[in-house]
Amino acid sequence: QNQILICQYSTLDTEKKDITEYLKHSLSEKDKELDELLEQLEGERLAAIQEKHSLQLEHSRLRQELQARVDKLTEKNAELVEKLADLEEFQRHKDDLMTNMESLEKQLEHQKKERKEEIHNLEMKALLEKRRLEKEMESEVAAMSEKVQHLVDQRLPETTRSVLQENTELKTRFSQLSEVAKSLLEENKALREHKRQLSIDTDILEQMVSGTSRISCVRKK
Repeated sequence: QNQILICQYSTLDTEKKDITEYLKHSLSEKDKELDELLEQLEGERLAAIQEKHSLQLEHSRLRQELQARVDKLTEKNAELVEKLADLEEFQRHKDDLMTNMESLEKQLEHQKKERKEEIHNLEMKALLEKRRLEKEMESEVAAMSEKVQHLVDQRLPETTRSVLQENTELKTRFSQLSEVAKSLLEENKALREHKRQLSIDTDILEQMVSGTSRISCVRKK
C-alpha cells in the first residue's frame, strides 16, 4: 500500500508539475495577450484622441465657415433692406413727381387756355377798337368835308378860319387815335410774343416731362 501511495503521489506530483507548467504557460500567454490588448487599447485610445482632435478642428472650421456665411447673409440682408428702403423712397419720390407733373400739366393747360382766350379777347378788342376808330375818323372827315364845303359855298373868311381850326383839331384827334391804334398794335405784338414764349415754355416743359418719365422708367427697371 505504501508503494502504491508513493506511486500515486509521484503520479500526482508529476501531474501537478504538468498542470503548473500548463498554468504558467497559459498565464504567460494570457499576459502576452493582455499586453497585446493593452497595446491595442492604447493605440485605439490614441487614435480616438487624434480623431477627436481632428473632429474638433473640423467642427471649428465648419463653425467659422458657418459664421462667415451668417455674417455675409446678414450684410447682404442689410444691403437688401437698404435697397428696399431706397426703392420705397424712389417710389414715393416718383409718385410725388408724377403728381406734380399732372398738376403742372393741368396748370399749363389751364394757363394756355387762359392765354389763348386773353389773346383772342385782346385781338377782338383791338379789331373792334380799330373799326370804331376808322368809323369815327370817317364820320369826322365826312363832317369836316361837309363843313368845309358849306363854308366854301358861303365864302366866309371867319368861318374858313374856324374850319381850319377844326381841321387842326381833327388832325390832332386823328394823331391821338393813331397813337392809340399804335399802342394797341404794340400790345397785340407783345401778346403774340408772350404767346410764342408760352409755346416755347410748353415745349420745354413737355420735354422735361418726357425726360422725367424716361428716367423714371429706367430707374424702375
